[in-house]
Amino acid sequence: INPATIYEDSYTIFKNGSKTYDPKNYNRFKGPQTIRQAVTTSQNIPFIKVVNELGVAKSVSYLKKMGISTLDDKKDSGLSLAIGGLTYGASVLDMAGAYATIANDGNYIQPTFYSKVEDSKGKVVLEPTQRREKVFSESTAYIVKSLLRSVVKDSGGTATYCAISGIDVAAKTGTTNDDYDRWLCAFSNYYAGAAWFGFDVQEDVDFSGNPAGLMLAGVMKEIHKGLESSTFEKPDSVVEATVCRASGRLATDKCTDTYTEVFRKDHLPESCDAHQGSQYTICTESGLLANEFCPSETRETRSNYYVVEKERLGLWDTPNVKSSGSSTAPTEYCTIHKKPEVTVTETPSTTTTPTETEKPKEEKPKEKENESEDKPSENTNNTDNNTTTEPEKPSNNTNSDDNTSNDVDDDNNTN
Repeated sequence: INPATIYEDSYTIFKNGSKTYDPKNYNRFKGPQTIRQAVTTSQNIPFIKVVNELGVAKSVSYLKKMGISTLDDKKDSGLSLAIGGLTYGASVLDMAGAYATIANDGNYIQPTFYSKVEDSKGKVVLEPTQRREKVFSESTAYIVKSLLRSVVKDSGGTATYCAISGIDVAAKTGTTNDDYDRWLCAFSNYYAGAAWFGFDVQEDVDFSGNPAGLMLAGVMKEIHKGLESSTFEKPDSVVEATVCRASGRLATDKCTDTYTEVFRKDHLPESCDAHQGSQYTICTESGLLANEFCPSETRETRSNYYVVEKERLGLWDTPNVKSSGSSTAPTEYCTIHKKPEVTVTETPSTTTTPTETEKPKEEKPKEKENESEDKPSENTNNTDNNTTTEPEKPSNNTNSDDNTSNDVDDDNNTN
């Protein structure tokens, strides 16, 4: 999974035994979305698919390493974890520490309210003991910084009000069911912070915009006044590459709609597989591409419908994505039906030598009009020099969808 990975942001049903889960977005469904797009506009469905693919247990493990202390292993084992659905929520301090892990290049440092205590003579009498842990690599941290920076700087981002001139700011907003809670977590190279807005006795937050966001943005802008410009530095282990928008994979010479994305050098995506032709003929007997020797009754023409890689996993049910038939055409040709072999059979000739007692009978000359009847015809066909051509291989198409709904969880995960 990388910033260019595409998931279908459409109505989806997740199954766990006999139970089903069909979450909604706080905004409308937007069809195929890259991870970067989904973070920027705060879509829910793609990230629930990510956690479903990787496993809730892995997500819980990382959250604990990043300092989230309120997790319940039994109660917080559902997919709603992906969008902040924790049984006991999370404290603002824990969230600030978790986002500081990203800012600190993947290193968690337990937050504290003081650095040291000195007596009247300047002697240190108390220092905090802070847990420190390497959670993920510098390259992973940079890519997450880049993704969260899009929330602030890209058109359609949900926290554009956090922008500070000359300073890179990364942020993520959050809204829970029924607008009970509003969140913003943000960081720069200087500071990391988190803000929550809500009521002790839950009721909807009737406010234009995000009050938690506006509050933290105001604080961040104030404490950054007079500081030197500072941007997120890309490590050598991160590279840029050209990607096809249709597949989210590395672009080839067949891709016409491309853009540049950042990747870990050791985790580049595979080459694009979205452009192989719109139709193809299959041999129903072999299941492979038909060749010229496949009988007409086994030849079937199919239209190629391109499905992005993650939607081929079969881990969830997204009705908008076609699931019938093959999502991509086979690449090999039928091996059952082959060029027929031609066997040439020679007929031996026999002659009779006349004897003295048996002379051959004289034949009367034939009429001219029948002269050509007994002449052998010349065969000009050479069955050993036939040439064959293989049909062109096919390519695929893309799809998109839009729906609207607005009732479950948050405008995305803040954990």
